[in-house]
Amino acid sequence: MPSTSYSYSVDAFDAAGNYSSPSSPVSVTTPAMPPSLTFTVGADTYVDSSNPTTNYGSDTVWRVDGSPDQHAYLSFNVQGLAGYPIQSAYLLVYANTNSNIGIDALSVADNSWDENTVTYDTAPALGSLLGSSGVFISGNWVSIDVSSYVTGESPNSSGVCSPARAVKWEESASGRRSRLNGVLIDVYAPDEPAGYPTLCKGRFEVGGNVYYAMEEPTSLNVLGILPDLYRAGVAAIKVEGRQRSPAYVAQVTRTLREAIDACAASPETFSPRPRWVEQLDNVAEGRCHTLGAYSRPWQ
Repeated sequence: MPSTSYSYSVDAFDAAGNYSSPSSPVSVTTPAMPPSLTFTVGADTYVDSSNPTTNYGSDTVWRVDGSPDQHAYLSFNVQGLAGYPIQSAYLLVYANTNSNIGIDALSVADNSWDENTVTYDTAPALGSLLGSSGVFISGNWVSIDVSSYVTGESPNSSGVCSPARAVKWEESASGRRSRLNGVLIDVYAPDEPAGYPTLCKGRFEVGGNVYYAMEEPTSLNVLGILPDLYRAGVAAIKVEGRQRSPAYVAQVTRTLREAIDACAASPETFSPRPRWVEQLDNVAEGRCHTLGAYSRPWQ
């Protein structure tokens, strides 16, 4: 949150798994919220009825016209509002030509279009009118009031289950607590590795027992059951990398490829090599792994 003071301390693991005690706390205050925010376009292209199967996603300009029918598609990722309401929002477009009628901004019902593939034939239908520019002259910025449409942050489309603004850590004598939007979802013992908090990886009380009912906050490692998967006829393993770095995906894929090849060559004698386990733990949450529900057949 803007203009808010926080206290931080750091604890860490080295490559050998040795744990350091927390550092002395450091206090910081976040900057104040600026009076306005500017968001550059995230994706943009245009479509042309005279070339209905052509994609223009690589063009550095986009065109709008009535004959032939040409209209542009723009998307913006509005984030970082820190809970503040939007007072007004304007779409700014730089004009390369004159217009005595102006341009209209309209909504679309389907935001799944891709700037690198969409064409006139596949483009989503245009929706309601959001605002109009009026007359404009080449070489100027054109402003369209879209305040009625831009009323909050963009929906989560990046695969991030827990935005950093919603995460809160608390240190106590009993251990570390993690909260999402103020809701307690987990408590870790002082020496227990803690993964990044997401709701699906919280501990819940089910039938009088408190445990990870859906997912555990550590990475799923199937090396130990590769022979079982092989004998069951499993033909593919998905590496979940949408919230991970390219380095994570590369390391996990490389290790799994080597392990799967070894299992396929001799499933009866296969066992995970310590080097594989270490390679995966090095990039795993909390430097540890789990079999998740595979270790609980009753689930």
